[in-house]
Amino acid sequence: MEVVKIILTVLEVIASVALILVVLVQSGKEAGLSGAIAGGNQDTYLSKNKGGNLDKVLAEPNVQIRIFGKPEVKGHRRMGVILARGESIEDALAKAEKAYETLEVEALPR
Repeated sequence: MEVVKIILTVLEVIASVALILVVLVQSGKEAGLSGAIAGGNQDTYLSKNKGGNLDKVLAEPNVQIRIFGKPEVKGHRRMGVILARGESIEDALAKAEKAYETLEVEALPR
């Protein structure tokens, strides 16, 4: 019984690693939400261009971008937010405004 348990565990680990590799090397979808934020010209997760200026925005300490994952824009629907922490409210606001000015979002055709 112990041998069967070891074999099943090894098979589970192999399947898990294979699934991770498949996800990492699959082709990117330029029409998706990540393409709208990242500029839409990356080929895979492992490609050299991983989001254009998104890395630049997130390089600032204590700055985060939260994407809500809504399927489409309707009117002035909010699709995400920029969060920032700082020594003071003014510092956090300055970081958030700088991130907002730096971030480039590409609107995709419908």
